[in-house]
Amino acid sequence: MQFRQHTRRRCRRNTARQGGAIIGVLFFLLIISVLLMGVGTLAVSHNSLCYYDTNYAASLDLAEAGVNYEFRKISNDVTQADSASAYTSSAPFGIANTSFSVQCVNRGTSTAWSGPGTNLDVLSTGTVNGVSRTIRVSAKGMGTVNAPYAIFSIHQGTFSGGATRINGSTATDGNLAPSGGAAIVGAVQFDGPGAGWNGSYSTGSPITFNPTSVTWPTVTQVANQQFPSGGLTWLSTHNDNTLSPAISGTTLTVSGGGSAVLYGKPGGANYYLTSCAVSGGSTVLFDNTAGPITIWMGPVNGNGQSTFSGGSASVKGDPTKAVRIYSALKTTFTLSGASEFDGGIYAYDTYNGANIGTFTDSGGSTLDGSVISNDMTVSGGSQINYQFQYFNPGSGGPNYYGFDNSWVEVNPR
Repeated sequence: MQFRQHTRRRCRRNTARQGGAIIGVLFFLLIISVLLMGVGTLAVSHNSLCYYDTNYAASLDLAEAGVNYEFRKISNDVTQADSASAYTSSAPFGIANTSFSVQCVNRGTSTAWSGPGTNLDVLSTGTVNGVSRTIRVSAKGMGTVNAPYAIFSIHQGTFSGGATRINGSTATDGNLAPSGGAAIVGAVQFDGPGAGWNGSYSTGSPITFNPTSVTWPTVTQVANQQFPSGGLTWLSTHNDNTLSPAISGTTLTVSGGGSAVLYGKPGGANYYLTSCAVSGGSTVLFDNTAGPITIWMGPVNGNGQSTFSGGSASVKGDPTKAVRIYSALKTTFTLSGASEFDGGIYAYDTYNGANIGTFTDSGGSTLDGSVISNDMTVSGGSQINYQFQYFNPGSGGPNYYGFDNSWVEVNPR
């Protein structure tokens, strides 16, 4: 009897020890499980972070690839710039879930680039597996082949009168015809097999003969490139004419000593006129303090006026915020009667297969800027003084576009 009681007591002690051991093992397994869960969570989190960081770094590489793509594109042909809207390339290197999107914009803005002569930024966004980064890179044209022009006459430039002077580089795809003591003070450039003097002329300026003509886009082509929604036709109803109280509809008329102001805006103001007549000692002020000003004159082959007679058109503000006039009219753009004009004038288009665009500077008038025209005449003691490279041709402009000393990431993490 005593033996059986002793045995039962020993079994209870063994059972208690075994239960304690099981509890200890379970507690140990619980701790190990918690630790393993923590290690697993950390590993997954670290893996996710590495995955995100890898995509984050790769997306910057793709953004850089987008900038290089655009530099190459506009270096080959600046008229093909992706300015009106961004260009997107999906899987550019054959890798799924990757892309870059790139656009040319005016410096410091998100506005479509206005083209050569306006400071340029390239905005580029690279995306890898849904992770995106955007950079803004400033750019500039470099290695200009042709000199900045005081004038470029596509067909012929005629200059006459002893006090008539062209101060700056003069070039043509056709002929130059100076007479009566008119002076060209600056380099002379003949482009194309038929280019040269019309008659005899002696000048101490350097003369260059290039075998290939310089190709200039028409006003219509420039407008279509800058405004793909419809070029000049679109501009006729989508413009900034309301910025100037002096403009009535699409007409600007200032006479009898009157005055008018045309205002710029950030990214550039674009006015559309079918007629512009400034006369009788009147003045037009281009207030480009807030941004560049461009006047588009249409429609193509229209017969509206484009005359500054006995008045002045001056620029206020930053001279690098250019004032430009593009005329697609068949009527002559005229400066006369001792008028003054500050800015760039571009008068060249085609209609029914024929070139149109004529510029005349006469009667002692002065233009401080640059003129591109199919035909032009400067006479009567008038002067054209080169001030700024307002226009670049489709060919013969900068050799290439590249980095211009500013790289920033937009909204970095």
